[in-house]
Amino acid sequence: WTACRFADKVRVEMESDEQVINHCMNVLRIAYPHAPEPTFSYVTRWRTNPFTRGSYTFIAKGATKEKADMLKLPIENVYFAGEAFAEDHIGCVHGAYITGTESAQTITSNLRRKTNV
Repeated sequence: WTACRFADKVRVEMESDEQVINHCMNVLRIAYPHAPEPTFSYVTRWRTNPFTRGSYTFIAKGATKEKADMLKLPIENVYFAGEAFAEDHIGCVHGAYITGTESAQTITSNLRRKTNV
């Protein structure tokens, strides 16, 4: 995630993975001079990804807990999870993990009831 001006975000997405990682490591090493090189990295291009187009979660004016809870409801056998559905962790990776785990537990529980396991 790059917290910078829009023009900088556009420039960063045009850089190679290696350039992005080097830049991130340089910034990290300002605070942690002896930070080791990453053993693995994955650079995304969130703004130019055709499925996200740079979108992110935010709480809109007029949003209510009731409306948010309605968005979480499954539709038939389709369950929703992700950071957008994490009431206390919107916009965070651990929010996505928590809601994914919750949905998986619900699905498992429903399957067990159906098969009497």
